[in-house]
Amino acid sequence: GPDGAIYLALNNLPQSSGKGIARITADGKCAAVTLSGAGTAADNHGAGPDVIGTFLYNVTFHNNAIYVLQFNTHSSILSIDPATGNRTMISVSPDKGTGPDLGTDSMAIAADGTFWTYSGERNGVFGLVSVDPATGNRTAEVPTAGPVKREQAPDRGIWAHPDGKHILLQYG
Repeated sequence: GPDGAIYLALNNLPQSSGKGIARITADGKCAAVTLSGAGTAADNHGAGPDVIGTFLYNVTFHNNAIYVLQFNTHSSILSIDPATGNRTMISVSPDKGTGPDLGTDSMAIAADGTFWTYSGERNGVFGLVSVDPATGNRTAEVPTAGPVKREQAPDRGIWAHPDGKHILLQYG
């Protein structure tokens, strides 16, 4: 993180410990930034939609917030305030925003705040999906050429190039 701490996903292990994000400082102190679904309500931290993803991907900082892509029946993007732990839904089909489902494994945030996901195939949509951060609307970005145009093995990463014009993908 921008403060030099390590931020990592908590995926309910051990069982009933909850899902969320933890922060580990340089002196080794660990604390929950946000946590929901803990067996003991007092252990939960932050308000807003629960963290429900089977897996949490791409814990990413942008404009003083933490963003995470969570994989579930319908993948979603959550924004987390690192000071309060409060969570806000950015996009999830069919409840927030319109368009195809998000990709499942990788997310990048471009300099302009646009979210990008990629999926080999998700509910009939193959390839890149961009997300408007203000509305949560999702748009399938149809490639015109290159390896992204045809189905590949599952992706292993996506990055927004600093030039704002390119998305970089790593295939499995």
